[in-house]
Amino acid sequence: MNQDGSSRKSKRVKNSNFIPPGSVASLLSQRVLNHKHKQNSKYIPEPHVNKSNEKDYKHKQNSNYILGRMRSGTSAASPSTQKRKRGGTQMQSVHGRSERKLIVLNELHQPIGPTEAIVKELGSFLGTLARNGTFCPLNVFKWKKLKTHDDMWNYTMEKYDIPKVAKEWALRTIQLAWRKYKNGLKKKHYYRYANDEIRMAKRPKEVSESQFKALLEYWNSDAAQVSKMKKGKETMNTLILLEKIFYEACTCSNNLFAIEHVETYPKS
Repeated sequence: MNQDGSSRKSKRVKNSNFIPPGSVASLLSQRVLNHKHKQNSKYIPEPHVNKSNEKDYKHKQNSNYILGRMRSGTSAASPSTQKRKRGGTQMQSVHGRSERKLIVLNELHQPIGPTEAIVKELGSFLGTLARNGTFCPLNVFKWKKLKTHDDMWNYTMEKYDIPKVAKEWALRTIQLAWRKYKNGLKKKHYYRYANDEIRMAKRPKEVSESQFKALLEYWNSDAAQVSKMKKGKETMNTLILLEKIFYEACTCSNNLFAIEHVETYPKS
């Protein structure tokens, strides 16, 4: 009994500083800790810079700041604390250089080298042309009606040592990127809002007001609706054609796959 009593007393002594969670004392203790943490975090020592290197240090800091703003798409004069959003690459290093990089083609006149990095860079560069309002204005709604095909190819040859036989591939790549870009604009800036007034207010900064207004008028027009229905019909016809080709291949007497599966495939 005496040992039990002494052990209980020792436990009480050891736990005398214990504060039950959720109590008033616990909340006050937490506030004191938070206040001390804020006071300690206010002071952040500046890196030591010799006076002789002070100008170089400031120039480097400004250059890093401006470069960061260029990459994030915000102005250097007005710092923003908003979260950076992913957008299309600008490829400023390619647009600003004067030397031409060599491009190697395969037998189909498609880029394959000399390295995978250069081929990827070329594809990204062509994507920037598709998003350029001068080369691919959004108030021209058909690719064939663009009068800048040769201009885009000539500009590409200024940046890359690429054979002329790759022109068809390059323009086709730009066309697909242009279509993807417009589909993205329609999804994010047309379907998302109820009317054109809101859409104009939410206009993407990289698109001029005149081009975006013309694009909205086209999307609201009957011609755009007819074009949408036509594309849907073409897709359906393509699926029907593929189905017919697959069925004919399955019904071939020399096709072992057809012998096993032709009975389960619907006849036309």
